Amino acid sequence: MTRLGSQMVRTGLLDPAQLEAALDRQRQQGGYLGQHLVDAGFITREQLHDGLARQWQVDRRDLDRDPPRGDLLERHELRHVIELGWLPCEVVGGRHVVIATSVPPGPDLVDEVADFFPGLAVSFVACTRRDLDRFAVRIDGAPTAVRAVGPRRRLCPPAPVRDLLLGGAAVVVLGCLVGAPPDVLSAAVGGVGVIFLALVVVHLGGLVWWAARASASSSPSTVEPVADVLLPVYSVLVPVSGGAPVLQQVVADLASIDYPRSRLDIVMLVAADDAPTLQAVASHAPPSCVRVVPLERRAFADPVLALDAGLALARGRYVVSVLPGEVLAPDQLRLAVEAFELDLHENLTVRRGRTPLAALRVERREWRNARSFTSGLEMVEEACGLTRAFPWSGRESDLRSDLTSSHCNTRLLRRLGGWHAVATGGGGSSMRVAVLSSVTRCRHRPSVGDLVTRRADELARSIHLAVERARRFRWEPAAGTPRLADVLLGFVTPILVLMYPVAVVAAGCLLLRFDELDAGNLPLGLSGLAAVTVAVLLLTAVTGIGLARRRGRRALGHVLAVPAHWLVHAVAAWYAVLVLLPCRPPMRGSSTVHGGD
Repeated sequence: MTRLGSQMVRTGLLDPAQLEAALDRQRQQGGYLGQHLVDAGFITREQLHDGLARQWQVDRRDLDRDPPRGDLLERHELRHVIELGWLPCEVVGGRHVVIATSVPPGPDLVDEVADFFPGLAVSFVACTRRDLDRFAVRIDGAPTAVRAVGPRRRLCPPAPVRDLLLGGAAVVVLGCLVGAPPDVLSAAVGGVGVIFLALVVVHLGGLVWWAARASASSSPSTVEPVADVLLPVYSVLVPVSGGAPVLQQVVADLASIDYPRSRLDIVMLVAADDAPTLQAVASHAPPSCVRVVPLERRAFADPVLALDAGLALARGRYVVSVLPGEVLAPDQLRLAVEAFELDLHENLTVRRGRTPLAALRVERREWRNARSFTSGLEMVEEACGLTRAFPWSGRESDLRSDLTSSHCNTRLLRRLGGWHAVATGGGGSSMRVAVLSSVTRCRHRPSVGDLVTRRADELARSIHLAVERARRFRWEPAAGTPRLADVLLGFVTPILVLMYPVAVVAAGCLLLRFDELDAGNLPLGLSGLAAVTVAVLLLTAVTGIGLARRRGRRALGHVLAVPAHWLVHAVAAWYAVLVLLPCRPPMRGSSTVHGGD
């Protein structure tokens, strides 16, 4: 690149002081000299690419005016070659191929092209990376992965029927308890209480055991921190709408990320008909590491389609999606790189043949109003291990379907079908997900309804995985049979959450009808009542300890609301059983979580 700088000084585009300033910045931050020249405002991007074409001694080609031949694109996978930085344009006379490239033509590039066009001579023309991006959007606007998956599953039945189902189930249970004879009620409370207490003990015992094991096994990483100049390119996808105020806030939030700007690839997704936001982009001129991609309103309105459009253009080895109002911890990207690289190191040295890590989900979210009921729901869910298939199975059994603050291996994510795999677990057994010890701060907290819907989807997935585990144990012994203990324990958490309201309501009915009990059924009823009381106290106490360890003493105020929080989770569980599971299509082989480590 110093040849490029010297050439621009000779032609008068730069003065020596500007070149020296850009070289100093390159020595400090790494990256390309040309990018630093553009960032500093010394030259325009067009001047940079004209200079590169002269340095490479090739012609420039405008892919909008002179696009590649369609038959070549049908033969060769567009997304892959664009990721490499080049694109086949045409084969001339059956003897040589013309390649449009945004990277320097050299031996490595010639070898890459030879893999696609063996036996043909190669000639190059220069194009910009933005030319390749625009061409990819025009030709492959609807990502292949999304088209292959098909339309996303919609929740059914509609809201009125859903409410009727939930309300009807509650009325039936309550009616049975209120109208049951005293002997039957006492026996029911006794049986339910004992089973409920046993499930609580197993669940909390596994949770405490996992916490102790995680604390004892915590050890420093065997991978040394990566120097800034060696960090991989990291793509950040951000859907933006709302005009200048939102755009300015997003840019400010992204500026807080502790990652070299030369290694950042920020893709802002904007609806093509969102004139205020597009005007704000034009007037505020985001940093050069930011690319703005206009999308059709239909694609922008669907989070999965929007993020898949950004994924098609992502240049980074790793990618994360962020919503406006979400602020990543400054070191979150560095921690994610360390986790992915450590997994790769272990796969190559210790655990050969293990499925590579595909995604990392941030462990904690902090809301602006940490004392709200919805914040408490999130905290209790996290402290009780309700986001994992097994509370005791380590950090790789996460069931959450969050699209945002989910870090992914870019190539693996494309291979697994795009962000649909993150949202639904549709990536199959090759979709290995772990938890990243970091935090994302959110300005806008979700509603209780949003949290209930999300929790219901997670519980439906947990039940589905437990059933799949049992099916494999019974019918497919050759397909990697799970242990019987894993099969049985996989049902503990779903059944516990489902039984919570039944046990509490049954105990309440027993108290209301206490005077109807006689000496024959009183001991059984009292034993059930005591079991339910002890179970709820255990849940509250262990949850309080978990909240204090994870969130500090300020979070202890949520302990008093733990019974109410569990009731909300129980509503989500019954919604999952009565509504989601009957509507869920078959997901054979979609298990993303396994027992053990």
